[in-house]
Amino acid sequence: MSGVALRTQPFVADPAANRAGLGAGGGGRTVVEGWPTAISRAAVRCRPGPVIHRSEKPPRMNSMTANSPVLLLLRSASVAAILAAAGHAQIATLTLPASIGDDPRSVVRVNGGTHLAISNQVDGWLHMVNVTNPLSPSLTTSYNPPFGDQWFEAEYTPQFGGRLFTGHRGGGINIIDVSNPLSPSAVASIPSIYHFRGMRYRTVGSGGALFYNETNNGLGVYQVNNTGTNMSLVWNDYAPNQDGNGMEIVGDLLYQMGTPANTTSTRLHRGFDIGNPFLPVMTMNNTLTNQAPTGGHCLLRKQPGSPYVLAARWNDGLQLHDCTFPNNPVVYPILPASPAVVCWGAAWISPVFAVAYGSFTIGNINYYWWLILQVTAGPSILPLNLVMVPLDTHDITADPNTNRIYVVGRMNGNGQGVLWVF
Repeated sequence: MSGVALRTQPFVADPAANRAGLGAGGGGRTVVEGWPTAISRAAVRCRPGPVIHRSEKPPRMNSMTANSPVLLLLRSASVAAILAAAGHAQIATLTLPASIGDDPRSVVRVNGGTHLAISNQVDGWLHMVNVTNPLSPSLTTSYNPPFGDQWFEAEYTPQFGGRLFTGHRGGGINIIDVSNPLSPSAVASIPSIYHFRGMRYRTVGSGGALFYNETNNGLGVYQVNNTGTNMSLVWNDYAPNQDGNGMEIVGDLLYQMGTPANTTSTRLHRGFDIGNPFLPVMTMNNTLTNQAPTGGHCLLRKQPGSPYVLAARWNDGLQLHDCTFPNNPVVYPILPASPAVVCWGAAWISPVFAVAYGSFTIGNINYYWWLILQVTAGPSILPLNLVMVPLDTHDITADPNTNRIYVVGRMNGNGQGVLWVF
């Protein structure tokens, strides 16, 4: 890694101490276990362990548990070799259309996994890609939906024949009918103010609930009608200086994590009971101070079948949140905060394997990386390898039915958007 040495601290978990207190707003607190020095000690209680440095000779790999200090990162030869060890190898590349496909930001499986819905940055074009033959993915059509601005996340439901919900950066939410991949069309377009990340959908009876982060304002809930042709805002807690770019649901607890617009070194970590999806109740409201002031765009991703959530936190690093006790998640640091390192996102590629991805800067040059992890009960966190890739990765999704992985991003050599298939 061009002489860059990364380090972290081991986990010294104290779940009992974590569960003992309640924070402001009636809902517990986030305890950061083993976080480096003063980055978060001023905000939350922690018990750090000794710093472990990467030695000249890599130590024997051990699993990361609450009681065993281990080295965080090891280097590797190739992405293909590592993913092959997890049962995957790259089998195809599709170059997306020039100009309208030069910077893809989101990839979502639709229509039973036969197609992918891929968004593009700035203009918000939607590209429908046929992956029925994974060795030769093909562009079915490209569609420019209303609001014409990028979307980083989208939610798909097979209800109503197939609907894609997209939230656009400059404001606006679309319900797009993708039942026919040859001709996607917006069946409803609802105004909103601003959106970066944070969207989840849940089926409710014959309709549904769309949970939406109104960036810099808070959480909104839209009720989707029983034909999937419209929706209305039925609940919100909008107020100035709230944010929840990171959003995930564990059971009936919805988590948000974001950066208030006017206090960029502060993070909000909130939880809502959505047992009644149209009337959420806030049960956790934590404020973390002294965070990286250069940015905290968070993305949360739940591990299938477990209460563990990966938190990719931009310049704030990478964490695993153990949400066994919903209102008192225990936070395990994996990558420390750094103004020169961006952790853009993370995705589960199987029930136990995950990939975090991002970039770091040396001088004026950006280098792009993937960190492959194995997470099992405990939690036991085993960082397998840190690998350098020639792709500014923006989203990854996996199909559990076919064991395929789909990756979108921008090639750092020519700036062209591509889809990789593993």
